[in-house]
Amino acid sequence: MYTLLAILFGRLLLSTVLGAFVGLQREQSGRPAGLRTHTLVCIGSALITIVSESYVGDEARIAAQIISGIGFLGAGTIIREGKTVRGLTTAASLWAVAGLGIGCGRGGTMMWLCVMATFLILGTLGLGKRLEEKILAVQHRNTLCVRGSHEAQSAALQSLTAIGIKVDTASRRRLESGRSELAVRLEFPPGMARERAIHAVMGIEGVTGAAWASSEAEPHAG
Repeated sequence: MYTLLAILFGRLLLSTVLGAFVGLQREQSGRPAGLRTHTLVCIGSALITIVSESYVGDEARIAAQIISGIGFLGAGTIIREGKTVRGLTTAASLWAVAGLGIGCGRGGTMMWLCVMATFLILGTLGLGKRLEEKILAVQHRNTLCVRGSHEAQSAALQSLTAIGIKVDTASRRRLESGRSELAVRLEFPPGMARERAIHAVMGIEGVTGAAWASSEAEPHAG
């Protein structure tokens, strides 16, 4: 009996450690669901899995119910701010640690699989964020902001296309002064300097300024 208790406690202990590792990463990132939340989710999933082994029935249904329940908890971490949605990664990490807890609760080789999965989860949360930032930095670097009238901005798009620059996306926002700014993400042909885009739009009548989104300097005055 004591041996069995030690084995089951070992499963819970491992779920505590693995859940804490993931929760600590979220805590350091300043997310609302951090160390305690992720740890408790992992422990609870493991405990429910262990308890379900004492019942006669389909244990897979128990695991499915755990995942469904975590879905409601994860939904509480998702916040919409205007056009921005925050908390999706935290919701996914809660769902992932629930899987870790289920695996730890099953014991055996599943526990080793959970340890390896934890490294993959931490790698995705850490290295994946850096990779996203690099990709966004490149996209941001090639985003040109054009100020002026709508007609001038439309002419700027035509001018950019005429010299072989591809317009990937374009979005317009209204400034406090009542004017508008057109943000255009560009794809340059091989060998073309970025400044060609600036020169192409600044010669258009009605364009009052143009600058790269990543630039801290004021737009070039027209």
